Amino acid sequence: MLVFFSRRSRWILGNSGIATYHPFMADESTYSNRLRDPRWQKKRLQIFDRDGWSCQRCHSTKETLHVHHRRYLADREPWDYPDKLLVTLCEFCHQREYDEMPQALDELRRAVQDAWLSIDIFLFTAAFSSADEGLDVDSSLIQSLLLAILSDPYVRRASLSAYIERFNPIEPLLSRLRAQINSDSQPC
Repeated sequence: MLVFFSRRSRWILGNSGIATYHPFMADESTYSNRLRDPRWQKKRLQIFDRDGWSCQRCHSTKETLHVHHRRYLADREPWDYPDKLLVTLCEFCHQREYDEMPQALDELRRAVQDAWLSIDIFLFTAAFSSADEGLDVDSSLIQSLLLAILSDPYVRRASLSAYIERFNPIEPLLSRLRAQINSDSQPC
């Protein structure tokens, strides 16, 4: 793992070449000041309330709670993040998440790259992006479903085919490309 800094951030480069962005960490005092801002304090309390005042990893309600940024966005204040990128973790799980995420992403990248073609990955990503954000499902259920789908190549293909038939995430892109081609080929 390689860590490098810029003026406003720290980047951690994992073994697979994936760099994880951590803003403001090069200047810890500036980031600490942002976390004392009333706008962050209000957002933090909203996330705790949404998550039932419990760690979403170990489900503890007795440990000190933190709000974890699932990923960092360049040039965003901590309180300007979408709620889906914030999650309640206890102090211990927050540190574990920070320590383990680079390795977990490296392993995920290798496993996906070994098993799938890029089109499979695009479709899978589109499925996650279009999922109903209001759905409150336990992560262990999602893990079990994914394991069942991904462990069998026939089930994986059938699931992706069913998704394409239902949502067809590529059709809007193809329509825009066709329209662009048609407008470019029109005489002036």
